[in-house]
Amino acid sequence: MLACAGEKTKIELYVVFTRLMVPFPKKIDQADPQRVLYQDNHFFLTPYVTEQQITSVTLPSTLVESVSVEQPSSRTDYEITYGPYGEKPAFSESPMRLHFENNAPFARALTFTREIQVSHWGNVAIEETYLIQHDGAKHKGEFSRYDYQRNAKANGVSAFKKLLAVLPPRARSMYYRDEIGNISSSHVRHSDEKTEMDVLPRYPLFGGWKIDFMLGFSLPLPEVLSKTPEGRILNVSFGPSIQDLWADEVTVSVVLPEGSHSIESTVPFAVEESRGTKFSILDTVGRPVVVLKLRNLVPDHNKPFTVTYKSMPLGALRKPILLSMGSKVLKVMRVEKVLLISSSVGVLRYLRLDLTLAKDEHWQAAEDKERARDAMHSLERAYSARGAILKGLDTALLKLTRTRAVEACLTARAGVEAQLKATREEVKQITDTLELLGHKDIAKLRELERKHHEKQVQALQVCALKIDYVKKCVDPKVMDQKLRGGEEKLAAVRQEMAELLAAIDFS
Repeated sequence: MLACAGEKTKIELYVVFTRLMVPFPKKIDQADPQRVLYQDNHFFLTPYVTEQQITSVTLPSTLVESVSVEQPSSRTDYEITYGPYGEKPAFSESPMRLHFENNAPFARALTFTREIQVSHWGNVAIEETYLIQHDGAKHKGEFSRYDYQRNAKANGVSAFKKLLAVLPPRARSMYYRDEIGNISSSHVRHSDEKTEMDVLPRYPLFGGWKIDFMLGFSLPLPEVLSKTPEGRILNVSFGPSIQDLWADEVTVSVVLPEGSHSIESTVPFAVEESRGTKFSILDTVGRPVVVLKLRNLVPDHNKPFTVTYKSMPLGALRKPILLSMGSKVLKVMRVEKVLLISSSVGVLRYLRLDLTLAKDEHWQAAEDKERARDAMHSLERAYSARGAILKGLDTALLKLTRTRAVEACLTARAGVEAQLKATREEVKQITDTLELLGHKDIAKLRELERKHHEKQVQALQVCALKIDYVKKCVDPKVMDQKLRGGEEKLAAVRQEMAELLAAIDFS
């Protein structure tokens, strides 16, 4: 964040760390409580001189083995306060060491996948697959089921016996199973705000033990899908339904109805995105899939994200029409009845179907038309993706105006430039294919691409100028005047592109 001379800036940082609390000792018996070690710095580590500071630590338990001391400090049941400290030089360090009891479930998902299947027939099906490990102190010795059943609190205090899943209030058709089959040990509670489901594993989980299972449910379509003049918007949560869980590898897949296009996803944090296709019963071209991947997920990542898309007007009738056409095709196939005579089995009758399809010029023309239509849909998706990328640049410039965060804006600009380059290559390949197929609007498409490039160059120039003005602490009103010419050119190019887009047939 950049502040001009004489200005004061208030900064609030919220950071979530994983793997900082380590079991100590690393191995315990079945009846032993779990103790953990947390090590940090009594002071705020910064490259600047700090005039005054206080460090507060909130503990999950009052059973504390030992704490480090850096005077002045104080302690209540659950909280330790270090400071206030006077002026400290840059990079001041004083090792903090806290050793305390913590029997909270150390639930860590080695892998977590969430598949969201959208059906326009009134249902959204969600299935979550977990591989969970208890990441606390490892269990040593033998496990006694008898001792555990006799007194679970005393002979399994460090194990966790259940997990809590929080689902939307209108969740229905819940199931909980693993490779063996359905697991009946679960309890569901409904309320107006949420649906809670207690998930009980087949066995208690001690340190180092693992469990894998699937959790699924359905939601009514209006609960998560809305329709606008621009298309449909799916709004669902990103993270797992299991609470207080962090995960190493996360994959969230959104399976859209067959024929969906112009797909865009908006996630409130950085993820790795890719696209795929999934085939199901009676699918012809497959269902488009948006795949989002993330490493080191924490509960704070469980936020809503959206996927917007457009669907074909009669897309929902594709499968009924396909079934109807299939029955008619079978009626016109040439059927031959053949008699085979055998001395041992008598007479055997069977049907021979002639399924040969002739590929004439009409077939080739229809094939080219279908390829051109698919290419135009791909081109439309690429245009939408490029628009979303440029919106990211607008967002970065807006943040720059508010926060003067020059480095963050430079990083965003570099990322946008790289993404635009990749999209430009994709668009060129699609346009070349359309030219080979003799598309009627190829000249307009070439002109539109030229205008796209002109718009990108102008937008990046405006961004570079604004960064330079912010660095020089130029007055905002003067900055707006200097940028007005570039923004007017950008608006003119957008208008020309809109007119070209209206004249192109994307169907």
